[in-house]
Amino acid sequence: MKIDWSPLRHAIKHAENPRFWWRDDDAVAQTNALDQMLRLSETLRTPVQIAVIPGLLEPSLAPALDGTTARVLVHGWTHTNHAPAGEKKAEFRRADTAAIDELSQGMNILATNFGGRLDPVFVPPWNRVSPALYTPLADAGYRAISTY
Repeated sequence: MKIDWSPLRHAIKHAENPRFWWRDDDAVAQTNALDQMLRLSETLRTPVQIAVIPGLLEPSLAPALDGTTARVLVHGWTHTNHAPAGEKKAEFRRADTAAIDELSQGMNILATNFGGRLDPVFVPPWNRVSPALYTPLADAGYRAISTY
């Protein structure tokens, strides 16, 4: 597959102070692909934000980020679809007690495993979150939501 980078090159050339924001979703463990992305991030001096699924986190991920500039974000709980049949996928379209507990647990698990590398940003799987969760998200310590 050949990618046409000319639109990006044009935008960079004509931007006075280009800012890049790079996020990778669905991380749970160290992989060769993750290692390659982290090396590229360091080579380009462009930090990457890793959206980690806290309920599926494996012990290999935290050490894989050591010595990098990567930041960690909370990517749902277990990336499980709770939408009714026929509706678009969403883990957090519900705003019940279980969902609120998962939001808090996700933040706590990643804070324990990643410490100061964790940014208090919620990345909802499938980019969908119920507006009824905005206040519980803030109460759990989240300061931003990242979707497309």
